[in-house]
Amino acid sequence: MDDDATSGEDAKEAAQDAVRIQQSASAIPLMALNDTKAGMAGLDKDKINAIIEEASRGSKFYAAKQKAQERIDRQVEDMKKSLSRLTAAEVDRSVGKQCCCCCCCCCC
Repeated sequence: MDDDATSGEDAKEAAQDAVRIQQSASAIPLMALNDTKAGMAGLDKDKINAIIEEASRGSKFYAAKQKAQERIDRQVEDMKKSLSRLTAAEVDRSVGKQCCCCCCCCCC
């Protein structure tokens, strides 16, 4: 296999990975317990999240979180549609044009 085909496959895999990450990220509840803090081991995270959800529902904060999540979901869908319209060659070209310093100043 030549380098062009390999890099095209790598770019396609990277794009698919990004979609999988977005899909898993959208499964995260609006508000959830952060159980990575000290002393939180062994808690029933699902039960606590259900209590948080029930207590928060109907509040202005909850409504704002829902609205923000809907906006994010729309953006993800738009990105997925854009990604699906790209050919492997276009994805490969765009991956090759990434800036090495990641500051998005287009210096490269």
